[in-house]
Amino acid sequence: MEKTILVIDDEQRLAESLAALLREEGYDVDAAVGGREGLRKIQENPPALVITDLRMPEIDGFQIMDYVSKNLPGTALIVITGHASTQSAIEAIHQRVADYLTKPFEFDYLVASIEKVFAQVEADELRRDMIRMISHDIKVPLNSIMGFAQFIVDRKTGQISPKAADYAEKIVLNSQRILGLLDNYLTHARAESGRLEIMPQPMSLEGAVEEAVKLMTSEFHRKSIDLRTDIVRIGKWIGADEHLVFRALANLLNNAAKYTPEGGWTSVSVGPVTDPEIGAAARVAIENSGPGIEARDLSRVFDKYRRSASSRGMEGAGLGLYVVKHVAEAHGGRIEVESEPNVRTCFRLILPLDTKAETG
Repeated sequence: MEKTILVIDDEQRLAESLAALLREEGYDVDAAVGGREGLRKIQENPPALVITDLRMPEIDGFQIMDYVSKNLPGTALIVITGHASTQSAIEAIHQRVADYLTKPFEFDYLVASIEKVFAQVEADELRRDMIRMISHDIKVPLNSIMGFAQFIVDRKTGQISPKAADYAEKIVLNSQRILGLLDNYLTHARAESGRLEIMPQPMSLEGAVEEAVKLMTSEFHRKSIDLRTDIVRIGKWIGADEHLVFRALANLLNNAAKYTPEGGWTSVSVGPVTDPEIGAAARVAIENSGPGIEARDLSRVFDKYRRSASSRGMEGAGLGLYVVKHVAEAHGGRIEVESEPNVRTCFRLILPLDTKAETG
């Protein structure tokens, strides 16, 4: 969640000084002088939180609140005013503001109020994310599992279906999809709350890639995708959280399987590199044929819920690449992407090597 704030007050000195103080607290803050400028800035770039004066000429705080409540349900509001009255407080509460402060107020109290607001916004966002995932992404594979489970045994004869092995494979595949979705959600929740801590241990990146490829093999075979691997033994461990790295690799492979057309190709390569920023590193490159990504979408492909124009009709929560980015950065690495529309797409995961530990 981006903690962006817009401060609106018809007193320019107050609006700008309050914005400056909040920037020192680490927030991304903009200031607007008066309600008209404030409304324009809200419409152009909606913030996560609006702090607005109540009594302003032309467009007042009530009109700001009315616009936000009708058009931006994800934006929170804090009202400040030098004209406190019971009636104005009641009206502000009816407009669903998060807090109501009377001038003059202690700055520390405002900061505490902002922290409380963002904590609530984060909780609401995670709850919406969970509802979205359950209602859209888990429901489909879960229904598939239930359906195939019912087909394994003929209810009338009690005989096992000759296609039981095929049904069992589909049950396993859909179960893996659900586990992947849940894992992505939990990792995303930790990243959003700033708690994506890693527990690094020496691990073989080559081994993790081989396991991830094995997990996804049936999906590639199902679409008759030519899966090519080129795994060079790196000879050194990487110090990493094995579970998180495996999740990132599985997400990249799942993304390739999803967007590679039937009869297309996907290549997976692993090897050591000397990176100008990281130094001694290991690189996993996953490349696939397919629709590719338009240039205008490349810069935001790792955003949460970001789906490119070519992804219409594709299933998934839109968290996979978002999780990959956060896992890479938590390990001091990075993820890169390049694409030629209607030709190919290549993702490269680069992680630092533990130069002190040999694999033997």
